[in-house]
Amino acid sequence: MEESELAEEINFPYIHEFNTVETLSQLGSNVSDLSKPILMEIGKAIGMYEREKAENRTVENSVQKGLANTIERRYNALKRESKN
Repeated sequence: MEESELAEEINFPYIHEFNTVETLSQLGSNVSDLSKPILMEIGKAIGMYEREKAENRTVENSVQKGLANTIERRYNALKRESKN
């Protein structure tokens, strides 16, 4: 954005009054309190997406390798055929 566009849209005429450590600390605390639940939800959603993605990769790898723990169980690795 151009500086002139930014100046028109964002106007903080009282910004000079927030010049003490106590004021800035309070503002920071309030911003943190407001943003924490939103960021936690975003983190949960990303975690669920990553787990789904990992599960899909595991299933795809298992199917490609023909392992017994795949969705399609053509055989069971625990069953052994006897020579009799």
